[in-house]
Amino acid sequence: MSRPTTEAGYRREIERRMKAVGTWREEFAPTVARLAVLYVQLEQIERQYAESGGNPVIMHTNKAGATNPTKNPFLSARDEVYAQLLAHEKELGLTPAALKKMNEAAMRPQKTSSFAAALSAALGSAAG
Repeated sequence: MSRPTTEAGYRREIERRMKAVGTWREEFAPTVARLAVLYVQLEQIERQYAESGGNPVIMHTNKAGATNPTKNPFLSARDEVYAQLLAHEKELGLTPAALKKMNEAAMRPQKTSSFAAALSAALGSAAG
C-alpha cells in the first residue's frame, strides 16, 4: 500500500488505523482532520529540506553581517510538526502507550456518586 499524499488520503488512513485498534469514533473527526493537515505539512517540509540540500547545519548571516552556523530552519519546523503529530496521535490512541492507557481506563469500573445511586434507586422504585 502506498503512502497517502493528500489530506483526504491521510484522513482515510488515520480512520483505518483507529478502527484497527478500536478507537474510532465520529467525534474524533475534527482531530483526525487536523492530524491529516499535519501529515501533509510534514511532507512539504521534508521535500523542501531535501530540495535545499538536506544539510542539518547552514550558514546564516545576521543583521550585523556576521555569518554563523545554525540549525537548518526546515529541521526546526519538522521538529515542531513532529511534536504536534505525536500529541494528536496520543489523543487518538494511535501510540502503544496511549492505547494501553485507553484500554486500562475502559476496564476500570465506573464510579458513580451517591446522589446518582440514590436517584437511580428512587427512579427504579417509582417505576415499579
